[in-house]
Amino acid sequence: MSKSRLPKASASAPRPSHIASSLHHAPSSLWKGKGRATPSSSDYDDLNPIITYRHLHAHNLGVKDPLRVVALCDSDAFYAACERVRLGLDPEEPLVVQQWDMLIAVNYPARAFGISRMDRASEARKRCPQVRMVHVATYKEGEKEPGYWANPDTLTHKVSLDHYRRESTKIIQMFKEGLPGGEIERASIDEAFIDFTRPVREELLKRYPYLAQVPHDAPDGKDSPLPPPPPIVWNEKSVVIPIKPPPPEKPKEEGDAEGGAQTDEGQEVVSVEKAEEVEAEEDEEEGVEADDDACTWHDVALSIAAELMAQIRHDIHTKLGYTTSAVRLSRYAQWAPISYMRMSRVLRENKFLAKLTASYRKPQSQSVLRNAAIPAYLRPMPFQKIRFLGGKLGKALAEEYDVST
Repeated sequence: MSKSRLPKASASAPRPSHIASSLHHAPSSLWKGKGRATPSSSDYDDLNPIITYRHLHAHNLGVKDPLRVVALCDSDAFYAACERVRLGLDPEEPLVVQQWDMLIAVNYPARAFGISRMDRASEARKRCPQVRMVHVATYKEGEKEPGYWANPDTLTHKVSLDHYRRESTKIIQMFKEGLPGGEIERASIDEAFIDFTRPVREELLKRYPYLAQVPHDAPDGKDSPLPPPPPIVWNEKSVVIPIKPPPPEKPKEEGDAEGGAQTDEGQEVVSVEKAEEVEAEEDEEEGVEADDDACTWHDVALSIAAELMAQIRHDIHTKLGYTTSAVRLSRYAQWAPISYMRMSRVLRENKFLAKLTASYRKPQSQSVLRNAAIPAYLRPMPFQKIRFLGGKLGKALAEEYDVST
């Protein structure tokens, strides 16, 4: 009996009814035109929620905790760093790790020569003749332990990543020792999510003991808001992502400094002053604090986490020799506008934003994403950088809704 074959899907075949319904029959308040969403002030309501004594004294610190702080710590060019430490090499020496003829790790000095993991070993040598090339450890036929053999061959050797796994375990252990009470979740061999919420809460009450008790004259008891927070002195090793992006550069052409000047194509050139005024008005309409110096208790929690993370990263560098980069942020909103696309409840996870911000100012740095800085940080970001929204799905969404950010 011959086997029956399923018919090939036609490119013009209609979508299943439940998918078509979700794409084309969304609420009118959400979608406009070709799948476009218009951000409203409610989108930013929980970027600066009211923090009460009940929040501060709560024992159950869940994902909705308004003082939650999560960080992602990423080891810089980890495989290459492991080989550098093992061989005792200068951190400034260009180094790549190869697996057969392909590169699986490139340190930052080597990247300065244009070498990337897309290159073959021979191409890397052409770009940087002095680059140190280290082949990953392999199991040799007949040997019980992996080693660094000369001229390993795919027919007689098998790749081993055991050394990198052991070094990764050492780093995770230092996280646990340096942050008792925190929660550590390994994201990959060179990344870990760290929940600072509980240790930050404990440190917050130590530094500001007047928050430990609800004032007798608090109008709503435990549900009364906390008093205004103190000014923050950010850790000097932290890069605080700005609430507003830098203003556009002032046009050099004569007459362009005044609002209303035009280019050769007849387009209006907006002055820097006018652009700043418009941006401030937009921030006010959206409910985002326009003053970059405005401080909230979320920011105080972030600053404490920044100090704790800086100390852990310093200890890792001192004891193990590895540099790391980190980003931390507090609880984020239930909804978040990304240009004209509005992503739903998946954005409630802090880990989502920590991952998106992990590459900011690498290597060997740590960045702080404050709640008020989230809208400006996400607006220009291509949505295809979001996990699971790249590849064919991302391309389909971009075409369907005519969006890119």
